[in-house]
Amino acid sequence: MYLKENQERAGVLDIGSNSIRLVIFRGNGFATLPEFNEKALCGLGNEIQKTGKLSKIGRASAIENIARFAKIIEKMNLRQLHVIATAAVREAADGRQFVAELEKLFNFSVKILSGKEEAYFSALGVISTFAKSKGLVCDLGGGSLELVKIDNGRAHECASLPIGSLRFEEINEFSRSKILSLIDEQLDSVKWLQDVTPNSIYAIGGAWRSLARLHMEFANYDLKVIHGYSVKRAELESFLEQLYPITISTKLPDDPQWSPVSSNRAEQMPIASLILSKIMSKVNSRRVIFSAAGLREGYLFDRIDEKEKKLDPISAGLMHIFVPSCDETNYAKELEHLICSFFPAISPKFARLIRVICQIRNIGRDEHPSYRAEQSYLRLLRHPTLGVTHKERVFIATAILNRYHGATIQAFDKGFPNIITGEEYKMASLIGLILDFGITFSGEITGILDRVQVRVDPGKILIRYPKDIATSKGQAATKRTQILERAFNQKISFYGV
Repeated sequence: MYLKENQERAGVLDIGSNSIRLVIFRGNGFATLPEFNEKALCGLGNEIQKTGKLSKIGRASAIENIARFAKIIEKMNLRQLHVIATAAVREAADGRQFVAELEKLFNFSVKILSGKEEAYFSALGVISTFAKSKGLVCDLGGGSLELVKIDNGRAHECASLPIGSLRFEEINEFSRSKILSLIDEQLDSVKWLQDVTPNSIYAIGGAWRSLARLHMEFANYDLKVIHGYSVKRAELESFLEQLYPITISTKLPDDPQWSPVSSNRAEQMPIASLILSKIMSKVNSRRVIFSAAGLREGYLFDRIDEKEKKLDPISAGLMHIFVPSCDETNYAKELEHLICSFFPAISPKFARLIRVICQIRNIGRDEHPSYRAEQSYLRLLRHPTLGVTHKERVFIATAILNRYHGATIQAFDKGFPNIITGEEYKMASLIGLILDFGITFSGEITGILDRVQVRVDPGKILIRYPKDIATSKGQAATKRTQILERAFNQKISFYGV
C-alpha cells in the first residue's frame, strides 16, 4: 500500500450540472492524494428548468475547459481514465448529442450515470473514507440530490431526486413556502426514507462544503478541515435558518462571515441550506458529517480488488502521506501489543487507533529535536488524507505529541479541547507515553517487547521481562518509567525472570 514514485495514475473527469472537475490520482485512487485536482464552474444545467436543454454558454465553457483537461490527461500518461456525466447531461434533451460531440472531439468514451448509479458511487466515496460508516449519505449537486442508506460500510437503499442547487430560479422571501413544498414533495416520494432514523447524515457537494466553511467561521472552529467536520443537528439548524434570506446581492465584499465562500457558491447558499434543513427534519438525524469524498472517489473505489477495499482507511491514508515514517513490521505490532496490555478491557475503537499510532510513531524523526513534538502534532492535525475524522486526527496527534514528550508539550496540549472528550484526551496521552516508554525500553530492537508481560493491578503495575534484556537498564528507561508512574498515578514494579 505504500505510494511508489513510478506508480501509474488513474483519473476521473466528472461532467456535472454545475461544475466539471478533473481529478488524477497516483495508483488506483483509494486513500491516495490527488496529483491534480481542478474544477471549472461551467453551469451546464443552468437552463434545464426553462428549456429542457443544456445551457449554450455552459456547453461552450465545458468544451473549452475539457480541451484543457484533455491535454493534461495526455501528458499524464494515465493507466485508466473514467469520464462520467451526471444529472444535467442525463436529463437534457440534447445531453446525448453533447456526449457524442465530446467523444468525437477528444477521443474518449463518456458514461452517463443513472440516478441510482450516481447515488451508489457517492455512497461508496463515504464508505471508502469513514470506517464502518452508518447513516444517510446525501450528495447535493447542481442538478440532483442523491440519497443512500448505508450501514456498516455497505450501501442499501438508493434514490436520486431532481432538486439540485440549480433547479430553482431566483429565490426570495415570497418563494420560500413554494420551495419548501417542492422539497417536501420530492423527499416524501422516497418511501424508504420515512423509515430511516440515522444518527448521522453524511453531506457531500460543493454547496454544502461551503456551508461547513461558513459554520467553522461562525463557531470559531480552529481545525479548518472540511472532511470529517461534524455538527450537531440543533446547532446546524439554527445556523442554516440565518442563511436563507442571504443572497449574493446582500453579500458585502468585506463581510468576514462570507470570506470563505466564492460569489458563485454564495448564490447557492439559501437553497442549499433549505434542502439540508428539510432532510435533517425529515429523518430526525442527530448530526451532520461533511465529506470531501463522494462520486469520484467512490467510482474508483468500486474498481479496486476486494482485499484492498477492506483496508483501514486511516492506516492506508496516513501511510500514503508519511511513507518514510510508517511501517507494518513486527516491531510496530510488538509496540501495539505492549500498549494494549496496559488496558486489559480496551475498546475496539482505541485498539484501532493504537495500531495506526504505532505504525506512524517516527513521523517526527527528521525534525529538529526542539520542534519535533510541535511539528509532528501540527502535521497530523492538518494532513489532507480523507480516511480520518476530526476526533481521530486530534487523538492520533495528541498521542504522538506525548510520544515526543518534552518542554514543548504544555504549549500544545490544549489546542483542540472541544473536539475530543477529557477521557479521550487522557487515553491518547497515556498511549503516547507508553509508546515512548516501549521504544526506549526496547531500544527499538525487534524481539524484546514480545517477551515483556504487563499486569495492571489495583494501585500498581507489574512488568515482567527476561533478565537477559539489558536494554531495561539506564537513566533513559528509568526516566520514562517515572513519567508513566505520574501519568497513571500508580507504582510500576519490574521483575526479571
